[in-house]
Amino acid sequence: MAVITVTSLGDVTADDGLTTLREAVEQAASGDTVVFDAALAGGRVELTQGRIGIEKDLTIDGDVLGADRRADITLDANGVDQIFAVRGVSSLTLNALVLTGGSVGGGGAVYIAGDATLIVEACTFTGNAAPNGPGGAIWNNGTLTITDSTFAYNHAFGKGGAVFSQGVMTATNTTFTNNTVIAGYPGEGGAISASGNASTQLTLIDCTVTDNVAAGTGATGGGIFQQFGSMALTNTIVSGNTADIGPNVTGDFTDNGGNVIDGDRALIFGTNTLAYNGGPVATVALVDSATNPALDVGVSALADARGKPLYDVPGVGNDGSAFADAGAYEVQCFAGGTRIAVPGGTLPVAELRTGDMVDTADGIPVPVLWIGRQSGPPRALQAVRIGAGALGRGLPLRDLVVTGDHGLVLDGTVVNAAALVDGAGIRWIPARDLPARMTWYHVETEAHSVILAEGAPAETFIDFRGRRAFDNFDEYLALYGVERIIREMPLPRISARRLRAPGCRAQDA
Repeated sequence: MAVITVTSLGDVTADDGLTTLREAVEQAASGDTVVFDAALAGGRVELTQGRIGIEKDLTIDGDVLGADRRADITLDANGVDQIFAVRGVSSLTLNALVLTGGSVGGGGAVYIAGDATLIVEACTFTGNAAPNGPGGAIWNNGTLTITDSTFAYNHAFGKGGAVFSQGVMTATNTTFTNNTVIAGYPGEGGAISASGNASTQLTLIDCTVTDNVAAGTGATGGGIFQQFGSMALTNTIVSGNTADIGPNVTGDFTDNGGNVIDGDRALIFGTNTLAYNGGPVATVALVDSATNPALDVGVSALADARGKPLYDVPGVGNDGSAFADAGAYEVQCFAGGTRIAVPGGTLPVAELRTGDMVDTADGIPVPVLWIGRQSGPPRALQAVRIGAGALGRGLPLRDLVVTGDHGLVLDGTVVNAAALVDGAGIRWIPARDLPARMTWYHVETEAHSVILAEGAPAETFIDFRGRRAFDNFDEYLALYGVERIIREMPLPRISARRLRAPGCRAQDA
């Protein structure tokens, strides 16, 4: 099993000493992996020679900057054809890629034949089209497995604005939003149409399906259309979609619990739209409100859509129950060994207790009001390692491990760790490199403050995430009875790399 490196963003097959994606796929043997040279990070492969056929087992990995699960490569078909056609008894795995510009009669970006398999991990499908047929992004006749991905702004004629599946499809922690199907049969399934035969299967777990449209008179299933076969939903939101008949779901499904179907879009998402909220791809964030029907309704989830980790521990959950939120999620905290500055030295965050004093970045000690703890498997955590000295000024003093949503205070802004990932000194940590179970910590002080974690300026707890996320929420209630409101410090927050100022470095907060 070899690794073949793409060294050119072109789309030619020529003896020029460079390797294009098309050439890499042709050279690969079954079981090989295609990666991209680091110099191509942020680049766009423009496919001008038509679709790339896949008839072997192959992985194409666009995570150029190293284990961050963020797409560093865009594959753009420029409206010429599909991007991939997977045929025969073969399997294609796509990791950390943006697929756009696919346009063909059916299956705008990818077609999957009956005996073939497509595995999609941490990818974004956007701006693909099937103007004369089904499946704006994907047409599946075989087996389709999707994890941690986003489908947005794809459109099709007749069936499945994002995906048309006649085979077996499973999607986990995936967002489908702003996809459109126009009338043709009439239009069926603004996001997903699963309508093949008795063996057609559709399974959605921890997914969000919102703001999709099945357009035209008689159009049905603004979010999902299902006919024949079977459909099962778990911890999934299907709300705020549009169709003449059945605005959200048309078809029978097995309700495995934790679902919100036909809920009020304004109560669930407010004015939130697709944005980077800490994970590898964009999601639509939930409103943290007592009237939100999607909060604390989930079952058997690792985390919830507000970024609150939830692990399947009986009797422990976001509000003392064993329930997560529905929908796709991101999460946030400090790893247990992180050293926090205290008067006269440092202490591991796991050893801090209520009443201990911690040093703030401006040199004024403040008391710890509470230490929140979250334990669980690494899949939910999206850990970032900030290497010693990577922030400038010799900071952090040693490697600092936090989750992607945790904020560092740099150049007068609060920058989420996910936005700092550069593939060099700051990297995502693959789940395989983490323990099977970890405990993470958050430090609460009187106000939203800046403390020193491994010497680096890092934020303390802010309650827009909610204390009920933590395993020891009962301890907080025993101490204070009711929850305090902590307002965010008056600094802009950067949550995506594209918004970060070049050369962002540590400074005095």
